[in-house]
Amino acid sequence: MGSSQITGKYEKKITNVHSLHKIKNLSKRIDRMDKRILEIENEKSKFEGKVIQLEEDNAQLEKDNILLRNENIELKNENIQLKAWIDEMENNNIPLVNEDTKYGNVSKNELTKTSQYH
Repeated sequence: MGSSQITGKYEKKITNVHSLHKIKNLSKRIDRMDKRILEIENEKSKFEGKVIQLEEDNAQLEKDNILLRNENIELKNENIQLKAWIDEMENNNIPLVNEDTKYGNVSKNELTKTSQYH
């Protein structure tokens, strides 16, 4: 064997070792990237869960808002009925009594002030 053949064999081995080293480095990079992809997918699923929870919370708040609007309408209607009743009592000269405050002959203005809803 000549020296050029030996040198050629070593060069081939060095090239193979260098290629193996590159492959190992690439493999490590791929592993790190795979790990990061899994982390991102986990974060994504957490955020998707939060989005779903927020959508459910929003739907419940919308239902609660509708109930509160309906209750507000009912209270306004009750207020109108109370004002009409006060007017009727006053027109018939019936003295109004406020049992809660123990005052007799409470005026229409006083009852109207205490029964206002905003």
